[in-house]
Amino acid sequence: MVALSGEERAENGTRLARTLLSETREELLKADHKANVVLTVLGMALTALVGAIGAGGVMPLTYAASAQSLFWAGCAAAAPSFLLLGLAIVPRTGTGRRDRTYYFGDVASGTSVRELSTRMRQTDPRERDVNQFAVLSVLVILKYRCIRRAIIWIGVFLLLTTAGILLGISLR
Repeated sequence: MVALSGEERAENGTRLARTLLSETREELLKADHKANVVLTVLGMALTALVGAIGAGGVMPLTYAASAQSLFWAGCAAAAPSFLLLGLAIVPRTGTGRRDRTYYFGDVASGTSVRELSTRMRQTDPRERDVNQFAVLSVLVILKYRCIRRAIIWIGVFLLLTTAGILLGISLR
């Protein structure tokens, strides 16, 4: 193993911070895309269900109480899915800080161009990248957690509404 000088170690740390930040940003985009796709599919499923009810193919109000209970419980399960997917895709801008220049929110806090220029010269790019990597990593985890939980609720929605419809049709 070759011993690295302090400068080489710092350069390696800076490259690693940039790589990790870049990969985390890519993962953030993937999570947003996945949430949007799942939200679109959920919207299509609900549109199809409403269309089937409107066309008279599905008539939950004519079903027996047990079938109606399943059906309406399934419909209620769609609400947490929408909420969780909304939480996954909602923009998170954070709170800007005037003592640094790491992110657009730090600049949007009413900073003059002269002050911004001074702060940018004083900002350590490696420290900024490490900070952004830490912040965005937490966001990626939160987004994926919301997406996973939304998918579970979508499964409950599909299972219960389908069971309610099938039971309602069979008990007629």
